[in-house]
Formats: sequence, structure tokens, C-alpha cells
Amino acid sequence: MKAEGLNMEKRSFWELAGSIFFEELSKERERVFKINKEKAILYLSIFVENGIETLIDALKGKSANPKEEAGLAITKLLLFVTEENLKQNKFFDTALRIAMAKDAVRGDKEGLDHGGLFLKRLYDIFPQRTADSLFLHAYDRIKEDADAGKPILPPYEELKRHSIERTKLLNLETTAKTPKPSYRSAGTPTDKIPCPECGTEKRVDKTTKRFRCKKPDCTFDQPFPFSKAQP
Repeated sequence: MKAEGLNMEKRSFWELAGSIFFEELSKERERVFKINKEKAILYLSIFVENGIETLIDALKGKSANPKEEAGLAITKLLLFVTEENLKQNKFFDTALRIAMAKDAVRGDKEGLDHGGLFLKRLYDIFPQRTADSLFLHAYDRIKEDADAGKPILPPYEELKRHSIERTKLLNLETTAKTPKPSYRSAGTPTDKIPCPECGTEKRVDKTTKRFRCKKPDCTFDQPFPFSKAQP
């Protein structure tokens, strides 16, 4: 009994030490990769929904080996999530449904097996065991909905919200560019003054210190405002 108690104490100690280590490791991962579990799931949902080819194409021109770089990026994301994290996330669930629908459409057009296309999509991103599990999970969810008389995909408006919300959570929304301010304040009054030599008008304001004629063949260039002696 004493030995068993000692074993329990040892096990408790190592469990505590292990939990502290993994907690610190998780913090270090977030610091190094600047990502967390929630963001990792969202990014993975995007790649499932659009295919790994989307990421590879995005890396072309930025990486000498975009396919290898894409694989490395996926590996980093997988460090932050578990299979259960993915299965329980609403964004990932919707992404699986969209992916299945896309592969069904492609399969019908090209005469290919729907399930085979969907499974390959998952194999391109996840380890085989995880991909197999997600494949079965997705089909089970679809079957449940079919038995309940629900459609495979949510309504269009809900799919639109899915995309918008995910984009906002990842801070990927395009920020409208702020127009470059004019060098002259909108409230500064201006006047058109004719060139004393050629008569070509030029706009000036109270900050104008020199009047250079804008006509190419006119050489007039004098301090402004003009002196009273100026014709």
C-alpha cells in the first residue's frame, strides 16, 4: 500500500510538471508563431474549404518551394489543435460541408467519386488518421441532418455570415485606404492670378511665396505677392 501511495505521489508530481511544461510550451508556440488555437482552426477551415492548392498558389512568387512552404505552414497550425477541437468548431463544421458540396459538384462534372475527392482534400492537409476520422465525422453529420430533413448546406445568407465572421476574427478584412490629404487645406481660399508677362493664370493662396509661371516657354519667376512697382 505504501508503494502504491508513493507511485501515486510520483504520478501526481509528473502530471503536474507535465501540465506546467505543456502550458509553457503552448505559450511559447503562440509567441513564436503568433497564432493560437482559435486562429489555427479558422485557417485550417479555410484550407479545407478552398483546398491546399489555394495556399500553394498564394505562396508562388513568395517562396522558392511553395508546396513545401505550404506543408510547413499546415504543420505549424496542427500544433495548436486537436481532432476534437476541429469537430466541435462551427466554422470548421461549415467548411467541411462546403468542401463536400464542392467535391460533389466536381465529381458530377468530371465523373469522379465524390467521397474520393473529399478524402483526398483532407489527406492533403491532415495526417491520414486524422483525415479518416474527419471524413467519417463529416458523413455522420450529413446523415444526421438528412434523417432530420435538413439540407447539407446552410442557407446562402448563413454561409455569407460564416465567411464574413471568419474573416473578421482573423483580421483579414481589407481596410479601406485613407485618401492622401491634399497639401493645401480644403478651407484655404485661393485666387487665380495672371502672369505679368504672358497672362497665363495660376492659382495661388496665402502660403504662396513665389510666382513661377506654369507656361513652359515663359520665364517669369518672382517673389509673391508682387511688389507695387511690379507692372
